[in-house]
Amino acid sequence: MNKKMISRGKAIFENGKLILNGKTFFENGAQENRKTFEINKDGKLEDHFYRRSKGKWIEGHFILYTAE
Repeated sequence: MNKKMISRGKAIFENGKLILNGKTFFENGAQENRKTFEINKDGKLEDHFYRRSKGKWIEGHFILYTAE
């Protein structure tokens, strides 16, 4: 389910992190967002999501992926 939205942006790899910067377009506007992926010192994948609100980056979610 995409909630009638589309996202566009670019991906870069910098300092050991995959960084996705872009905008998500909704029916009523758009929002800047950033997502980073990094493998930490314990070998786990960290997923951070941020959105821009009133000129400041606000952390949205943090997910830690581990191997089972």
